[in-house]
Formats: sequence, structure tokens, C-alpha cells
Amino acid sequence: MEGFTSTKPSVLSCHILTFLFTTIILLSILHNAPPVSAAHAKLVHGDSSHQNLKHAMKAGTIPAKNKRPASHTKSSRVKSPTTTSTHRLLPPVTYTNFIKTSCSATTYPPLCFQTLSPHASAIKTNPWQLSNDALTISIESALAASATVSKLAQQRGLAHRDAAAIKDCMGNIAGSIGLLRQSREALRSVGRSDSIVFAMDSIKTWVSAAITDESSCTDEFSGGKVSEGVKREVRSGIARFAKTTSNALALINHLHY
Repeated sequence: MEGFTSTKPSVLSCHILTFLFTTIILLSILHNAPPVSAAHAKLVHGDSSHQNLKHAMKAGTIPAKNKRPASHTKSSRVKSPTTTSTHRLLPPVTYTNFIKTSCSATTYPPLCFQTLSPHASAIKTNPWQLSNDALTISIESALAASATVSKLAQQRGLAHRDAAAIKDCMGNIAGSIGLLRQSREALRSVGRSDSIVFAMDSIKTWVSAAITDESSCTDEFSGGKVSEGVKREVRSGIARFAKTTSNALALINHLHY
């Protein structure tokens, strides 16, 4: 009996010590374990609200948060109509200065600038284009002069000598128009010519001949055989043509080739 009593406390003590030791180990493990974050919990277990939002976006019921509207994907910048119109109406100062400088070498600089400056945007700083447009203006002036003389020829009551002079003048102007058109066509294709020097010499000869034909027209009305009224009308009609043709020849003479 004494032996049994002495052994029982020993066994109980062992169980108590084992329990305490195990408890201490578990508490130590739990104390040193890292906390589980909310983000980690969502990653492991899933976030139902996030999943639902993704499904809704795929279905098209909710627009993506970072997706821009279609109207923002393209530039909304619009060109100003006023600015565009200004550039069309007012060519760069460089172009008009080029025309003004070039016209200073002609016989009638103010008329040269007046007739050519409206074409500054097309001419730019190209002396060949400048000469080409000068020939075009000369042709237009010749056509206007021809129309003026033709009206005189249709008037009734003209003296025989006046009618004959007007007829000769019309023939001279027609010849000038033909020469000017021939010159303009040659100037446009001068780069394709076998000899640029020969082509340019021909152009200068034709334009000079056009001026001679104009002079012959006015000579028909010199002296006293034609009435003063007819003289004034014819001379005013062909004066512009003569001046623009002279300016065109001066510009051609200053071309470098």
C-alpha cells in the first residue's frame, strides 16, 4: 500500500509537466507566426466583389475604369478658319518682297508689282514661274486690247481711213497674241529643250516681236489721218498690253540658265 501511494504522484506529475510543456510550445509558435493580411486572405480565398466586377466588365454592363471614351482618343484640335483664310489671302512677306525686288528691274515696276503680287502664293520665289505668269498677264492684256479695238471696228460712221487703220491694228494684236502664247509654251518646256540657250534666245525674240507688232498698231493712228477720238480709245486699250509685255521681257532677260 505504501508502494502504490508513492508511485501515483510521480505519474501525475509527469502528465502535468508534459501538458505544460506542450502548451508553452504551442503558445510560442502562435506568438511568432506572421499575421494573415486582408490582401493575402483575398488572394487565397478570393474576393467575391472583385470577381463580380470583372464579370460585369466582361459582360459590358460596367465600363472599364481606365478606358477612355472614343471621343478622347483622337485630337480635338481644330484649325481656325480665320487663320487658314488669312494665309490664303495674305501670302508670306518673303514672296511679295521677291516680286517687288524682281519688278524693280522692269520698265514699269509699279504695274509689274500690281499685276503679279496677287499670284505671290503660286510664284513663291521662283523666277521662272514669275516670268511665266508675266507672259500670261501680257496675253490677257493683249486680249483685252483686241476686244477694245474690235468694238471700235463695229462702230458706224467711221471714216474709211479709220476703219483701215483699225483693221491693221487688229491684225497686229492677233500676231502679238500668237507670239506671246508661243513664248509661254516654250518657257514652260525649256527644261526639255536640247539647247536652253537657243530656246531662251527664241523666246526673247518672239516677245520682242510682239512688242514691235504693238508699236506698229499705234503707228497706224499717228499723224492726222485718224480722228483724235479713235486715237485715244485705241491707245488706252493697248497701253496696258504694251507695258505688261515690256515687263515680261525684262523679267525673262534676268533669268539665269
